[in-house]
Amino acid sequence: MQTNNETNKIEDNVFIERMLEYNPKAQYPTGMEDAIVGICDNSFEGHPHRFVVSFSKGIEILKEQQFEDYDDPYEAAVEWWYYNVAGSWVGVNGPIYVYDEE
Repeated sequence: MQTNNETNKIEDNVFIERMLEYNPKAQYPTGMEDAIVGICDNSFEGHPHRFVVSFSKGIEILKEQQFEDYDDPYEAAVEWWYYNVAGSWVGVNGPIYVYDEE
């Protein structure tokens, strides 16, 4: 169930709104609305449009929301990301991750 805050994040993200037109089955990691940085158009190869999710933005979200009290929030967030986000396969409608770490 989405809270009002989650609903507002979805409504505020222009990529989520656009994706409804291109591929309403497209998926992204729960709570990572602010990490969506684009849409990949792979339709010329017969593949569906997919969300592009930023690694660095995703890590910042995790550090703030889940790992703030850890000794090393960055390390904990990265470990969680690789296992639970990048390590999960959700099918052809799953996101593409851009590793834009500075």
